[in-house]
Amino acid sequence: MASTPNDSDAGSTLRALPPPPNDDSPWLTWSDIKKPLVRPDYLCERLGLVSGGGAPHMIAGNSFVGKSIALQSLVVSLCTGAKLWGEFPVTRPFRVAHIDLEQGPYTTAERYQRIALDMRANETLLEKNLAVKIYPKELRLSEISAKRERVWREAMKDRDLVIIDALRPSMPGIDENSSLFRAGLDFLASMSVETGCRALVIHHGKKGTPEGVARDGRKESIRGTSGIPDACDHIMVFYGKKYAPFEVTTEKTRTHGRDVEPFWLRIEDTQGHRGLRCSQLDEEAAKEVLKESKADAQLMADKELVRGALVAAGAEGLGTEALRKECGLNGSRCAAAVEAHGEAISVQGVKSGRTITRAHVWVDDGQ
Repeated sequence: MASTPNDSDAGSTLRALPPPPNDDSPWLTWSDIKKPLVRPDYLCERLGLVSGGGAPHMIAGNSFVGKSIALQSLVVSLCTGAKLWGEFPVTRPFRVAHIDLEQGPYTTAERYQRIALDMRANETLLEKNLAVKIYPKELRLSEISAKRERVWREAMKDRDLVIIDALRPSMPGIDENSSLFRAGLDFLASMSVETGCRALVIHHGKKGTPEGVARDGRKESIRGTSGIPDACDHIMVFYGKKYAPFEVTTEKTRTHGRDVEPFWLRIEDTQGHRGLRCSQLDEEAAKEVLKESKADAQLMADKELVRGALVAAGAEGLGTEALRKECGLNGSRCAAAVEAHGEAISVQGVKSGRTITRAHVWVDDGQ
């Protein structure tokens, strides 16, 4: 194995890097190049996800948007031949290896159980086609050695797809902003060409990505060096907020070569929280759910403002106008928040001379 080239931002713990993909491949002559091409095989053609040897695929997005759950749903579909996210046909059942470097044994197993229950998945095919490793020390993409190459080759041999969740912990000691960070993805590409097993990596988006980023700017939200997306064949970006529907845009389809229309996904509990579902949602329905979620969040915030104002006011309470002013709410939002508190707020008559005014009094501090 060649020694690591100097790179001032590589980090002192990086000892060795993999060779370029197919560094021992033969030169192709025109006679080789002009031969009829074999049409790519697909994991899911509608999404442009090709199978076979080549550069890795990537799912990227902000933390807690739902990447890992959507990924595990994808795995169950690929292993069993069921429609991906309830909408996108897969070519056939595939053999998938899942390398979990973030969630741990309980969360990974629980989610697979709940997803399989909701999908009524064929457990015989899952037993045959799914394999999972949790926190494997030997399957890292930094400090590649001859021994580690053998481990990766064995992990990918006789499989169609290997999942790495997530890219960052698979490369300890390397700054993701370093140009050397893409070397791990190049290594996966070389192993993929050798074994015929494609890799799919999960990667996080930049922290503090502003709300309302245009679709054509989503690729820029991927964390780290520009070499990361450059090294991938296919990239999907999940864009949204925690506990809400999120939009999926396809930012790169190198082999597929055709655009994939954006779509929406929603994650929800089913069967009394025993099942877990990730499913496609049409845009209008997704926007309606988002609108309802935003309204619910606003009502919760308004309720807290009302509670705080009335607790501070004590037994004297606050009249309607004073409560609105104290909370900074208009009449309809203030009234809705008061109503939502129910019996925790008592509306009492307060006599001032000959005038009786209505005062809102907080009576349940345990809420």
